[in-house]
Amino acid sequence: MNENDGLAVRLSRFLDGDGHPVRTGHCVRLHSGLGQYRDTTSTLRIGTLAHATGASVRSIRHYDQHGLLASERAANGYRAFQAVAVTQVKQIQRLIATGFSLEEIRSFPDCMLLIEGAQACANITETQRKRLAMLERQIEALENQRQRLRAMLIESSDVKTTR
Repeated sequence: MNENDGLAVRLSRFLDGDGHPVRTGHCVRLHSGLGQYRDTTSTLRIGTLAHATGASVRSIRHYDQHGLLASERAANGYRAFQAVAVTQVKQIQRLIATGFSLEEIRSFPDCMLLIEGAQACANITETQRKRLAMLERQIEALENQRQRLRAMLIESSDVKTTR
C-alpha cells in the first residue's frame, strides 16, 4: 500500500460515495459560520492535504490564516486538518478560479464550502450575478482595447507603406 492508498482509506471514513463529507458521531462544530467539523480520531498534516487537493502548502496556510479552514496544532506545532478540509480546499480553489476573493468566500454560507462542486446556495446567487456582470464589463473593456490596438497597428503599417 503506497502513501496515496493510505490517504484514500483515511479520507473514505469521512466522505460518502460521491466524495461529500459525512458527519460521524465523532464530529463537532468548531466555528460558527465556517462549517468546519472535527473528527477526534484522524487528522491530515498539511503536506498530505496539499497532495490530496493539488493546492500548495503555502495556499493552504493562507486559507487557514483567512479563516476558511480550521486547523489545530499538534504537540510538535504542525497544523492538523480534518478530512473535510479536502473538500473545502477544492471548493475554495474552484471559487477563486471564478474570480471570488477570499473575503467574499469567507462570507459564503457553509453549503458552499462543505460540498465540493456546490453550484450555489440561494443566498449567494446575487453575489454570483454581480461577479458575472463585472466579468462581462471587463471583457467588453478588453475587446475595446483590442480593437483600438488593431486600429493603431493598421494605421502604423499604412504610414510605412506610404513613405
